[in-house]
Amino acid sequence: MTAYKFLICVFLLSIFGCHAESREQPKGGSLVLDPAVGIALTSFSDLVTTHNAKAFVELAKPSGIYVVRQFTSGNLGSRGSEFGAVVSPLLINEKLELPIENQTAFNIEILFSGLPIKSIDAISIYTLPTELEQLPFEHWGAILNKDLLGKPEVDKGDALILHTTTARYWVYAEAQIIDGILVGGFAVFIIENNKPLLVAIIEYL
Repeated sequence: MTAYKFLICVFLLSIFGCHAESREQPKGGSLVLDPAVGIALTSFSDLVTTHNAKAFVELAKPSGIYVVRQFTSGNLGSRGSEFGAVVSPLLINEKLELPIENQTAFNIEILFSGLPIKSIDAISIYTLPTELEQLPFEHWGAILNKDLLGKPEVDKGDALILHTTTARYWVYAEAQIIDGILVGGFAVFIIENNKPLLVAIIEYL
């Protein structure tokens, strides 16, 4: 009889344990971080904080990085023109700036001032709609604003990791939504031949 009760207890514990385990979700929701993406994001963090231009070139898509600058909070008459174009990663300088003709350079260290990443496992992960994959990077803003609105990390300005449903794109983001306006930086990585490559940098001001 004692052995029978013992087996019943073991059975019940295993059921409750399974239920408890099934309730555990990655922080923020959807996917567990792809290990290759984790390495790429960590490399990005390291190269930005150490001003390693060579590592930046190695991480970037060789054919170029699409750089977007949009004034979501208003131009105020003196902030220059909005910009969207492919820039060679070879143009990066020792200050980790990408020069933009007749405009203020993209300073990646300033754009991602929350780096270095202290614990990549502590960063929330959220899914973005697959439709983003069909849009030019200049047109991502409205969908990013809609999908990130109400996320606690965006309210506080904490870092986020985002990915499209198919996991073709992964994004490291430092952004906030203030009075409905999205501001901040987004480093976009594309998966090509199972390797994450930095393909775009988006700046909302």
